[in-house]
Amino acid sequence: MAELTDLSRALARVPSGLFILSVGRGHLQTAMLVSFVQQVGFEPPAVSFALKKGRDHVLELLRKERQFCLSVVPEGDKAMLAHFAAGFAPGDDPFADVATAIASNGVRFPAAACAHLACQLAGEADWSDHLLLCGHVLGGSAAHDVKPWVHLRKNGLSY
Repeated sequence: MAELTDLSRALARVPSGLFILSVGRGHLQTAMLVSFVQQVGFEPPAVSFALKKGRDHVLELLRKERQFCLSVVPEGDKAMLAHFAAGFAPGDDPFADVATAIASNGVRFPAAACAHLACQLAGEADWSDHLLLCGHVLGGSAAHDVKPWVHLRKNGLSY
């Protein structure tokens, strides 16, 4: 068991950010907290994120709409974290009581985000207990004086 503890501690030292994935438009939209996000290309700009298997309504909407937004949670913004951490059932308004803006691809995102990336789904790969999705970055913006929330997990084998 010590090896598993050593492994979980080692994986927990890989820093992650906190992001809000939003997808869809109008009454067909959802949003959720994601932390496995990485830039994966320059030309064209591209990002990847991991989506835990079982988030079927999010995945279906991503595949249908192909447009999404990744918003960076500002350091210490516990209200944004709490609002999006649990995810939303199909049909729920993920932005109820949250000020929003519209990304260049038409997807809403939290206006308080310290940055956002408007993306178009480019591909996906089945990977262990998560799906790895990649998107081309179509546009975005960032607040100049707001830091992103970066964290380390207590256990690298779970959220």
